[in-house]
Amino acid sequence: MLAGLAQTTVRYPTSFGVWSGLLMQLVLGTKELAAVGPEFNDRLDEINSRYIPFKVLLGAERDEPDMPLLQGRGNLNETLIYLCEHYACIKPVKYISEIYNL
Repeated sequence: MLAGLAQTTVRYPTSFGVWSGLLMQLVLGTKELAAVGPEFNDRLDEINSRYIPFKVLLGAERDEPDMPLLQGRGNLNETLIYLCEHYACIKPVKYISEIYNL
């Protein structure tokens, strides 16, 4: 359905906002962000202070074996942010500003 409306959606984006959003999500993908560590709430606030469309955001004090995005990510000494897509992650960072060019 989106392919059939692609040209019209691009030509009249304000008339097809939901379709334009779907097209944008297909092009950009969905970012998976996990903040794990003792200060995870502060990192979640930092992440939410920026506009990052189409994201899944999880946070925990330590790794959670029942949640794939949080498995094996616990580090009791520092809080790290993981940026993943399709469960493949880049090197974790301490602050979202280090990877803001999503």
